[in-house]
Amino acid sequence: MKYFNKTFLKFSIGFSVIIFGGIFLLAYLVNLNGGQVERVNIVAKDNYGGSVPRETLKMFISAVEEGNRETAVKYFIPQRREKWRAVLTEMKKRGELSSFLIVLKQSLRSKGDYSADKKVFMVYEPVSIVFVFSSSGVWKIGKL
Repeated sequence: MKYFNKTFLKFSIGFSVIIFGGIFLLAYLVNLNGGQVERVNIVAKDNYGGSVPRETLKMFISAVEEGNRETAVKYFIPQRREKWRAVLTEMKKRGELSSFLIVLKQSLRSKGDYSADKKVFMVYEPVSIVFVFSSSGVWKIGKL
């Protein structure tokens, strides 16, 4: 009986330490980041993208064709948007958007591969494009 009580007591203390430690760590991280909860809500509202990778590419192409650069960059992951805003502006100045769009349209017909976890999709021809399944439930362009 003593063995059972000691084992149960050790288990209860260990379990409590893990649970309360996790709660404390979570509370600390949310306070440390301040806007963590707000950031999650912003990501959840970021629904620019398709339900499949090629749909996202079609939407991106349409936005570029319409001259809507601000919408076009929303199809990229947030870390790449500023770069692509500048790239699209420069391509427009140089008159290179038409040839860029031709290559992207060819990519729509190219074979691609999913990662093992199905959260990344890659197209290799004629240009390499990496799509990422975002936490908001849509596919984003990760790299182009």
